Amino acid sequence: TRCSRDWSSDVCSSDLEQTGLLAVRSKSLAENSEVAEAFMRLGRLQHDERYLRTAGETLAEFAESYRGYGTLAARYAVVVARYLSPEAEVQVVGGAEGSDAARRAEALRIRALRLPLADRTVQLLVPGRDDRMIDQVGLPAEREGVAYVCVGNVCSEPVESPEELWGAVTTALAAPTF
Repeated sequence: TRCSRDWSSDVCSSDLEQTGLLAVRSKSLAENSEVAEAFMRLGRLQHDERYLRTAGETLAEFAESYRGYGTLAARYAVVVARYLSPEAEVQVVGGAEGSDAARRAEALRIRALRLPLADRTVQLLVPGRDDRMIDQVGLPAEREGVAYVCVGNVCSEPVESPEELWGAVTTALAAPTF
């Protein structure tokens, strides 16, 4: 059996004859960056630490080697920055279809989507349909037609009008998140 240095791992010729390139561990920075971002988004939408932990572990795999990728590491850097930075989440609590609360919630949701933020999550939570998520996020079940701006584990007071939303976002982003 003859062994030689191939890419970044030791590969023996008899191994290659049996398994081809499957014997060589290969990870794509671009693909793993996309996967990490998907897990991060899913974790933030579902408020599930397992997905966020998977995103962090995926990004950590390239923490030492990303510099060697040059400009190909740009997407990785964007995902890491987003992972490490606090991101505004706007949780809009709707109301019964056709109600004043539902109309207020829709106006708040539209305004939240138009905020001048590069990264944010906007969710419309409808009582009755999304009770589990409303409870998981820790929002009061009795308030409808309002928005809450959350950064980390800190959420704003209820915001009732689209005009007040930007102020709540800037206050939440400026507050400590620990």
